[in-house]
Amino acid sequence: MKVRQTRHELMTEVKRQFEDGSLPEDDRRRTEEELQKITDAMMEEIEKIEKAKEVELTSV
Repeated sequence: MKVRQTRHELMTEVKRQFEDGSLPEDDRRRTEEELQKITDAMMEEIEKIEKAKEVELTSV
């Protein structure tokens, strides 16, 4: 899924910035948590859309 791929790419960038010293530990942790929350919300929305589409297709 593109959502998870994007999350992975962003997490990699956050890790790189942390290792470079340009991102403090607290910011790294907070950013990772926020990225996970956004990813979870997007995946939940995708699941809702999939279920609605499934119901739509089976009721035709």
